[in-house]
Amino acid sequence: MRFTSRDLVELNSEESDLLFPNVANEVLHGFRVREFERTIGASPKQVETIADDLLTARKNALVVIDRHQVLVFRNALAVVLEELGVEEFQTRTGYDFDLGRGLLNQMNQFLDEDTRGANANHAH
Repeated sequence: MRFTSRDLVELNSEESDLLFPNVANEVLHGFRVREFERTIGASPKQVETIADDLLTARKNALVVIDRHQVLVFRNALAVVLEELGVEEFQTRTGYDFDLGRGLLNQMNQFLDEDTRGANANHAH
């Protein structure tokens, strides 16, 4: 994951492969997410549309996602990690739990940067 600007993140193929088909599928079809829109930050249809659009884009170019998409997939990934745990995460997504945790931490850092920057601007 590479922060290309304050509002955009570039994902490598492993990161996008984990997030778009696997994490999206788990929150949409793998288990019930309580208060889906509040928890994830988007409706099930929006998650499906974003994932489909990004999967299509990924076939042709590097994947760049915006702040809202980072938020949606960060929330979805957090739910999937918590719900599945170490053993099930590997089995159901095909990716190592530590990769998922690392990606979650990077997305948290990206989203936190904006908060710290906004707070610093308001302090002056």
